[in-house]
Amino acid sequence: MGNGNNKLKLDAGIFFGVLILVTIVGSVILIRLQIQTDRITDLVAANEEFAAVITITSEGRPLSTQVLLYQPETRRASLIDLPGNLGVMIGELQRVDRIDRLLGEYGPERYRDEIAEMLDLDIEFYLAIEEQQLTEIIDLAEGVELFLSDTVVDALGEGQLFPAGNVVLDGHKARQYFNATLEHKSGVERVTRAQRFVQRVLLRLGERSEYLGRSEVAPYFAERVETNLDRRALIAMAGALGELASEQMVYRRVQGVTRTVEADGEAQELLFPHFEGRWLRETVRQLRETLRSEEAPLLDGATVRLEILNGTTVNGLARRTRELYEGYGFEVVSIGNAETAEVENTVFISRTGDPAYAERAAQIVGSSHIMTESALSTLPNVDVTVILGNDFDGRYVR
Repeated sequence: MGNGNNKLKLDAGIFFGVLILVTIVGSVILIRLQIQTDRITDLVAANEEFAAVITITSEGRPLSTQVLLYQPETRRASLIDLPGNLGVMIGELQRVDRIDRLLGEYGPERYRDEIAEMLDLDIEFYLAIEEQQLTEIIDLAEGVELFLSDTVVDALGEGQLFPAGNVVLDGHKARQYFNATLEHKSGVERVTRAQRFVQRVLLRLGERSEYLGRSEVAPYFAERVETNLDRRALIAMAGALGELASEQMVYRRVQGVTRTVEADGEAQELLFPHFEGRWLRETVRQLRETLRSEEAPLLDGATVRLEILNGTTVNGLARRTRELYEGYGFEVVSIGNAETAEVENTVFISRTGDPAYAERAAQIVGSSHIMTESALSTLPNVDVTVILGNDFDGRYVR
């Protein structure tokens, strides 16, 4: 009888001991889950820059690819447009081909790696979103706000019920707008609209990040994005971008020369970055410095308009310089020849009375010759006149 009581007491002791142990382990796990952070949260907390390749696709084919650069300390960000017809040497295929072929045949990670190498940039993350999933994500975020000018509304075509002005589009309408954007005849305008669209979607997700992070919503959102971010990090990225003011986004695109190349048995028009990509990598380097600086002006919110005049005997110098500045987000209104072809020093002339724009334009090529003259050009919509001199080698002032 005594042995039975002892056995019961022993069993009860073991039971309560196991119960206490389970409680302790459960509490530890719960605490760890509560304090556990994700990669994006860690980077933001440390004020470390991060980059991501964001691709909108249709049946696995890239429609638009943007490289997002974000600097948490200054809350500044940039989008770099990567056209699908960029020419690269694809080792797996042992030939030069379109860069976007990598996404369809080898997946987003390989695609990201090639882009990172081209830009000489550490890109840790990728996000690929099918256009149908993008429609659903925008609906989940209760629409995306866009500004549609009368010109844009007319360009969308008859039968499209788009009002002009600031409008909130649901997923279906937003998808219609995006597809119409991709068909724009002007390459520059097409890129600009695509980047503005992606920016507005990112900002909307940021505004709705708290809702998207709810336990009943987050799985639905995450399932619609192919990414190497875990669910928590994906929500954290949206939240970080929600802190970004819309005027703090800088836009860049790739400048280069188009050549016809035989690839996979057919002739293709491929874009090769200027100077074997050195220009592009230098653009990214300067862009990163701008994002890190509190003082460096971000001109994309109010596009700076340039007039470029060739004051040398070098044929085509103004045209090539236009490509340089358009790659940095400036709008080149006009190019032509100066009154003389014997200009020694490249000069930047502000026509607004404020030298800030001229200083920024001069910084791109390393010039210190800045003037203010409000009546130099007959063009009424020019902020800065650039007169190229013999000290300009096509990229820098010597």
